[in-house]
Formats: sequence, C-alpha cells, structure tokens
Amino acid sequence: MPKLVPVTISELTVEVLNSYLEDSEKWNKPLFKSIEISVPHGALDGMSNAVRRIDGTLISGSKARLIAKFRDKGGAENADQGGMNEVLFYRELADVAGIESPESYVALYDVDSNGMIIVLEHLDQGGSIGTIQSYLDVPDVERIVVALAGMHAKWWNSVELAGLSQVRTFEEVMRGGAKLFASGHYSGKRFISRYGEHLHPDIYKMYDTPGQWGPKLQAGFSANITLCNYDVAAKNLFLPNDPSQPPIFFDWSLLTRGNIGIEIAVVLAYCLRLEDHNRFPEILNTYLEAMHNRGITDLTQQVLWNDFRHGLLVRMAAPIALTTRDYPPAHNLALELLPRITSAVLESNALELLD
Repeated sequence: MPKLVPVTISELTVEVLNSYLEDSEKWNKPLFKSIEISVPHGALDGMSNAVRRIDGTLISGSKARLIAKFRDKGGAENADQGGMNEVLFYRELADVAGIESPESYVALYDVDSNGMIIVLEHLDQGGSIGTIQSYLDVPDVERIVVALAGMHAKWWNSVELAGLSQVRTFEEVMRGGAKLFASGHYSGKRFISRYGEHLHPDIYKMYDTPGQWGPKLQAGFSANITLCNYDVAAKNLFLPNDPSQPPIFFDWSLLTRGNIGIEIAVVLAYCLRLEDHNRFPEILNTYLEAMHNRGITDLTQQVLWNDFRHGLLVRMAAPIALTTRDYPPAHNLALELLPRITSAVLESNALELLD
C-alpha cells in the first residue's frame, strides 16, 4: 500500500518519518526516537514557506539534523509542477546530473492530494547558504558557473537529454509565460501601477508592453539545449568555505531542458553585486573555457553572449510573476530582484535586442 504523502507539515510525525527512512536506500543510520520541527535559520528567506529543519534523537542516542521540504503554499504559479520537477530530480537525476546536490533520503509526490515531501541532508558544516539579500564575490560566482558547466556539458544537445520526457522543455517555459501574459494574470501595466517609482526610465517601456517580449525573445536564442536548474541564486546553494570544493545546488523546482542563456542570466544578475556587473564578460569567459575543457567546442563567445542577454530580458518577467502572488515575501523578493536585473540588462545593453 502506498505511503501517505503529507499535505501539511503537521502530518510529519516521528512515525511517518521513520516509515520513509526505513524504505530509503541511502539512509544508513538508526531510526529516530524523537524529532522537533522548526524553521531553519538563515536558509529560510520567507519564500520557502514549506521548508523545515528536523532536529532529532536517534534510537542509538546520537543527534541528527535533516531538512524537509513540502509543497509550496505561497501561491506560486505551477507550484504542483515545480514539486513534481524537484521530486523527479532527486529520485532519478541527482546521481547522474553532473553536478553536486544534497543527499536525498525521501522524495515523494502524490498527484491525487498534491502532497509532497523531500527529506535532505542538512548542509551546515564548512560553508554557508545565502538569503535573498545575499551577494557573492566574483571568484565564488566563477565557481558556480564552472560547476554548472559540468552539468551543461554532460547533457549538451544529447540523445539522453531528449529522452528526459518528464522534464519540461524550453518551449514549454516560453509558452507558459506567454499564456500568463495573454490571460492578464501577468501584467506589466499592473506592475507599473504598483512599482513604477522603482523603475529605471529605460526599463519602463519594456514593462509597459511585456506581452510582446515572448516571440521575439524566443526566436533570438540559439538552438542549444541542455539540462538546467533555472533558479541558481545564493539562497539556493551551499557554498563551501574551501574554494577547491564545488557548490552544492538545491531547489530544483524549475528543472528544464533549456537554453543556458536563462540559467547564466539568473546567476550573474542575481548573485553579483551591482558594482561587479561590469565583469560579466570575464565570468562568461570562465564559463566558456570550462565548457570547452569538457568538449563543448560548438559554443562560441558570441553565441554565449547572445543567449545570456536574451536570458536577461526573459528574467525581467520574474518581478511581475512574483507580485502576482498573494504572499508578502514575494513582493519583498520582487523589489530585491528588480534593481539587480535592471542593472544587468543595462550593463549588457540587452535592450538593443528588442529594437
């Protein structure tokens, strides 16, 4: 009989947790005698409203700490799809993705109840996890893009990638965004009425007619496709203090067979301090070299620059999407991201692509 997948955090008892761990191929410790569930300090930025820390005592008497993630209740569009994406990643792709992710002991999704639970190792030794306010230094961002190159190169335009039929495609992402703009759910004009005072004059026009972005932007990307996370920000990764150690990536709800332009745009726009946005070219060169070292020689500097700038323009929709959510932290995040993506678009002269 299938196990009950918790719909709410309150349903996770020590008995339920133990029943999951008993079936886990990766849990090699004794079961829990007792647990306490709390909001994780630092890693929880207000958007991850269904993430909890589990502190417990094992039947051996030793202590253990885990992270449990439930279905997002913050009003996100396609939250169900995001949950299924993340469960799919941890169940089938984490070990072969070509990138570091937390050890997953449980990853379950029930389509009938929309219940979801993922239980992960707790990352807290020898490194740190950022928040929505965090910025990273250039060397750390370079570590991130080099790590991403490991995944991107492995799946680059491959037959294996095409076979991942459960993972959404780049085209599906673009069509989904266009549909939300066409329906009026995403509205640049509504965004302007609320946040117009925060808009740079050169960006105002773009937000005034955002529904026109989609077809032109989609046509501007190269045809190169690989496995992407699409939400790599400081709040979604563990950065070891040892610079020789790779970052560990989590939150795979936006898993996509997509173009790297959007992936790299998120990393560089969101993670770098605004005063470092003039260093985009050198960081892109670091990524390009990492890809070439892994045998991806058909990716050129010009193609990467073009995809990156198109990706920045696509990410201009993120603040609009966030402010459709009836959830206060989403508005806070929108105002955190708006100056970052604005700076990146202006620094890269990406607006000229819309002329």
